[in-house]
Parts: sequence; C-alpha cells; structure tokens
Amino acid sequence: MQHRVPAVNAVITTPATLHAIPCFAVAGPAVTVLVPFMRFHKLTYTGSRAAMPRLPSRVNGHCSSRLHHTHALINAIILAAGASRRTGNTNKLLLPYRGEPLVAHTTGQVCASKASEIVVVTGFEAEQIAATVTALPVQIAYNQRYTQGMTTSVKAGLHALTTEAQGFMVCLADMPLITAAAIDKLIAAFCCAVEGDSRAIVRAMHEKDPGHPVIFATAYHQEVLDHRGTSGCRNIITRNRDHMVPVELAACTVDIDTQADYERLRRSSHSSASVRSHAH
Repeated sequence: MQHRVPAVNAVITTPATLHAIPCFAVAGPAVTVLVPFMRFHKLTYTGSRAAMPRLPSRVNGHCSSRLHHTHALINAIILAAGASRRTGNTNKLLLPYRGEPLVAHTTGQVCASKASEIVVVTGFEAEQIAATVTALPVQIAYNQRYTQGMTTSVKAGLHALTTEAQGFMVCLADMPLITAAAIDKLIAAFCCAVEGDSRAIVRAMHEKDPGHPVIFATAYHQEVLDHRGTSGCRNIITRNRDHMVPVELAACTVDIDTQADYERLRRSSHSSASVRSHAH
C-alpha cells in the first residue's frame, strides 16, 4: 500500500546537481515527486526514503523544524466574476496592464507562485475573461450566481478544486501590484501558522488596513460553503480574528475599482518604466 505524506521539501540528487524542490511524495519502492509549480510533472528519486538527504531545520526562510511542514499545499481561487459596475461600460479585468489584460497579469503571478491547484472563477463576460488565461495552467469555473455577490464566487471556486490541500487562498483578480514573491510570503507565513493552529487564517495587510489575498486553513472549507453573506469571507474572518495572522504587504490594498484607479495605475506604471529606462 502506498502512503501519501504531507508537503515536503524533497532533495533530488542527480550526477551533476542538487535540487531543492517544493513537492509532496508517495512512499513506495521509489519516491515519486509531484512538483506543484510544474503542474504535476513527475520526477522519480530511486533511492530509499531513509537514504534521502535531510534538510536543515530552516529551509528557504520557513520556520518549521519538521520537514513535512516546510511547504504546505495551498490551492488558489482567483475571483474574476464581477460586473465592474464602477468602471462604466468597461470590464476592468480586460483593461491592459504591462502588455496583457489585468486578469491575465494577476493570474500569471499566482501561477508563478508556490500555489498548487489554481481556479479562476468567471461570471460577467465569462468567455472573454476565460480567453485571457487559457494559456495558463488553471481551471476555469463559471459562477452562474455571480450577480448575488462575491461569496457565491468563493463557493464556486471551492467546489471546482480537486486537489487536497492544507489551505486555500482567495485572491482578487484586479490586484496589479501583487507578485509571485508576495504570494509566496503569505504561503510561508501560513506554513508557520498552521503548525500550531489548524484554524489559521493568514491575511495580507498594509499599515493595519486589511487587504488580499487571504489564506484559510482547510478547516474553514465547510464554513465558507455554509456562509450566507454576500461580501466574501469578511464575517468569517471577523468571527475568527483570534486565529488570524497579519502579513505586511504594501501591494495588498491596491485594486482597481474605478476608471480613476486605473488611470492612476497607468501613470504610476509609466513613471516606473521611465525610471528603469533612464537607469539603463
């Protein structure tokens, strides 16, 4: 019988190199390594589990002294179903940012992070939104009830997930400044928090202002599905504030709600590009 073990940071030795790969493994005659950021491509370590090299107690800045908690498997739900009412006749998620639609930019950053399975939830102009991310390794989940509020999209994302994980991340699709590194910072904080609290919530914040993304421990899965609010998981976070771990991320409160927000983003992006151009 094979036994799946939780997330580990396996070390795969080849004749020329030594690679540290975030993954989970299946114990058997050989260890099959599934690499989340490669979307489940497989590598095989043919030695015994006992012979696998051990990692130090701190790996890549993570706090775990136990190997199997170094990298938690975190699924991601990207909310891209809203009707963009405050940006007039334009769907804000289709506005260009750095050469691609905003939704594709945000989704690309999530795909480049250590998140495992990724679901993009669509609703308003679903076909156009889906077309922008078809080249990325994501699932598309259409929320028929998207007009009934954000909570319905979170639920649709949870229903679409197929991979067991230790937590799930909720991310807005209109967050242009969120990077893969920022998401990995949240995942690292969650790894630490969930070791001592099976109901941990990790939330991005900036100067005490709450933002996104938010990572919930799997213990909240059914609570979210049973939630009757319309504005996402805000009430669940409030009820469980003692379990919440804030993580400072300057970009977490920057989203695009109005046309004026987008124009400010464009001016800021243009100024930054000019500075980089003169620097070179």
